[in-house]
Amino acid sequence: MDKGGPPVPLAPLGRAVTVDDIVRRAKASHGTFDLYFTNKDDFFRALSAEAMQAMDRLSDEFPVVAADAAGRAALHRWVTASCDAAQS
Repeated sequence: MDKGGPPVPLAPLGRAVTVDDIVRRAKASHGTFDLYFTNKDDFFRALSAEAMQAMDRLSDEFPVVAADAAGRAALHRWVTASCDAAQS
């Protein structure tokens, strides 16, 4: 996704996403897409798997949060690190 702005949909509302939409948004060629993926379903499976791995890492790093200043500080550090990681 583009950094610094709101997410932009891959295709206009109400229209199915095509491989053309994906490669245009990725600024890649069909040849590059075909090198890594057999079709758009394969692409979305890989994208979903990568997102799930990222969520697993985030949940593994979630601190024990007590109802005190130390707990709030731990939560703040985790949220800050998670947001920084999402933007990189």
